Amino acid sequence: MEKLVYQKLNETIYHETLANGLNVYLIPKKDYHKVFATFTTRYGSFDQSFYDPKTGKKVNQPAGIAHFLEHKMFSMPDKTDAFENLSKFGVNANAYTSFDRTSYLFSGTNNTKEALNYLLDYVQTPYFTASSVKKEQGIIDEELRMYQDYPSQRLFYGLLQNLYIKHPVQTEIGGTVASIKKITAKKLYQAYDAFYHPSNMELVLVGNFEPTEMLTLIQENQGKKGYTAQAQIKRIMPKEPKKIHVIHKEVEMSVVMPKLGIAMKLTPDDGQAALKQDFALSILLDMYFSNSGVYYNELLKLGLINDSFEYSTIQENGVLAIIAT
Repeated sequence: MEKLVYQKLNETIYHETLANGLNVYLIPKKDYHKVFATFTTRYGSFDQSFYDPKTGKKVNQPAGIAHFLEHKMFSMPDKTDAFENLSKFGVNANAYTSFDRTSYLFSGTNNTKEALNYLLDYVQTPYFTASSVKKEQGIIDEELRMYQDYPSQRLFYGLLQNLYIKHPVQTEIGGTVASIKKITAKKLYQAYDAFYHPSNMELVLVGNFEPTEMLTLIQENQGKKGYTAQAQIKRIMPKEPKKIHVIHKEVEMSVVMPKLGIAMKLTPDDGQAALKQDFALSILLDMYFSNSGVYYNELLKLGLINDSFEYSTIQENGVLAIIAT
């Protein structure tokens, strides 16, 4: 196990790549009462087109399938709910899907080893049937329609749709009412087999534990599952034009106060340069628009913004945008 010491940050991280390719990061904190665990696959809403690592064939999948798959991972073959099972250990559990990843997580003070074992097991036990997929389609359909009534949600994705012409960032992470109807059990298994292989995943633990002991538990769990090597996934991203799609758009909704958003489309960097670019933009925005920034109070006095004002950057695969609402 590799020990990484970052003296300037006063952090020590233990890293191990298991035989099946899973990257494990252990960050012991003796003064913590809780243990936090995150089991993440590098698979998000962007990953709609890719070459199957087993067959080499091009695969196109419906928008929203990564989010749909996350929901279905809690359905176990024995008809139980993994979320409820995990909660029985006395931990707080959750999951989320973003543009580029899906994470399953928990935090707790007791039974954390048992909870970790179960986290690894349920995420590595896919179970999809035609009937359960149809049921989930109805649930997510309602969820998507509900989001259409959220002004902030409409504003955020409306800005991205103004900026981007081909990139999937313009589509909601959950997909659309039309796209989720195209999801089948077969497509879920195809996505799972490609993106939920341990070599495309990482496990991070932070808290009060002994790293060698915890690593042994993880190795024993993974050693029972017999994964074979898998080729690196080749994602297919559309070539995004530099120009924006729409300059201005208005949406009428029943709201107490109108909302305004401004967004800027920039050219993203790659690798370490992208990280530096993201940090630089965050610092720049804080300098000008944070509560103590150069322009915040002036804009507030002019009535151009109120205390709901916020700003952010999006730095993802092929995307760099600044959004202020």
